[in-house]
Amino acid sequence: MSQPQLPVGTQVWAKMPDVDSNGYTDTTEVLSWIVGHERRGAILQYHCKAPESCGIWALSEDEIVRGITTVRPSLTQGARFELEQPVRIKKRVEWKISGNEELQKSGRVCAGWCKRVQGPDGYFLEYTYWIAFTGSDQEQPRNWYPQEDLES
Repeated sequence: MSQPQLPVGTQVWAKMPDVDSNGYTDTTEVLSWIVGHERRGAILQYHCKAPESCGIWALSEDEIVRGITTVRPSLTQGARFELEQPVRIKKRVEWKISGNEELQKSGRVCAGWCKRVQGPDGYFLEYTYWIAFTGSDQEQPRNWYPQEDLES
């Protein structure tokens, strides 16, 4: 049974094509926007704009990855954030001082990666997001944060 075709502009987790020549199956999914699709026989292939994919899966700076056959909606399987979504870094992780106050840093999601990880109770999905700081923190370098260190 084939999966339904998702429309252009839909935000998804896109399973990246394997890049290892040793036959290793990569489980990386990247938070992406669908920018196109085509059918190759019975297989539907998506073309996705995948931020931070250049030089890994995307061969050009436009960050378009072609030939993706597995996608899922962005807020599924425990994922809590989408591209461009405003977020705050939890104070227990990182904060800023303003006068006598400890304040949360804030930013927006620029990219997201998901990996299937072996844990003591089996496999689970681990989400990590690339955050660009906003407001008075916008001059700080972008940084990767695990999902559990962020809140909306």
